[in-house]
Amino acid sequence: MAFKVDESELFDMSLLDVFRGENIIADPAKIINKLNQKASEINGISLSFVADINAAVDGFATRLSALENSYKTCVLSNESILKQSFESSKMQLTQICMGSIV
Repeated sequence: MAFKVDESELFDMSLLDVFRGENIIADPAKIINKLNQKASEINGISLSFVADINAAVDGFATRLSALENSYKTCVLSNESILKQSFESSKMQLTQICMGSIV
């Protein structure tokens, strides 16, 4: 599954970027506006990223559960074959070779 958001975008973003080239004393309203925009941008990306991660985890859990069920079916089937083979060998020993099980 490919994510819609590059996780490097999340780590390269910083609220402090809005202060570059700005004078916080001369025009604080401009910085407040930029801070709000940057916060919205970071929140939007992170929410999308979290949703993508959750979808990937759910998909993996589904595939893992299917694999577990297939494995259990395989083990039980082979156990049954092994028991049948054992019983067949035991029967051959007692009937054909005139042996006895001790």
